[in-house]
Amino acid sequence: MTYDSYEAADGAAALQNEPDMLQGNTGGDNGLVSKYFHLNDIISLSTGLMLAQEGSAALHRLVAFVMDCDATAAQTRANIETVKACLEEQLPFLEDLKLGGVYPIYKIDPSPTNPYLRVWLEMQALRFGDEHQITTFAAWQAQKNQNGDAAAANGNGCPAAKNSDY
Repeated sequence: MTYDSYEAADGAAALQNEPDMLQGNTGGDNGLVSKYFHLNDIISLSTGLMLAQEGSAALHRLVAFVMDCDATAAQTRANIETVKACLEEQLPFLEDLKLGGVYPIYKIDPSPTNPYLRVWLEMQALRFGDEHQITTFAAWQAQKNQNGDAAAANGNGCPAAKNSDY
């Protein structure tokens, strides 16, 4: 294997000049730390069907970004339910996914090259969009707390009161 030091040097310089190139983090429209993820990765994490083109590595990166942790299988297992809840609240369209016809197709051939799965994924991308902006768990929690405080200040009710049996 040959190593081209010129290309490596160019890449290192680009990373130094553009920190978001490495991290992919951006200040979102609302100032929150966010990053765009492909719909296939999001659907894979939220449904449990491995539809991400890059496989489990894509899920590990998604969980690592949301939870600000390492991109490992152990971290993904430990945080998957929290990340699912975070994604479902940030992307309410996930409830509209119709998975009934996908499960039998996936059961027969779960590979990312399955033409039926690819067509279904393309239809979902046309319906919902290819990429979606996701904020970190900490930013999502802060935004929820801020919205809850604003609602309480406006007299719209206390979040704790909604959970009571009275």
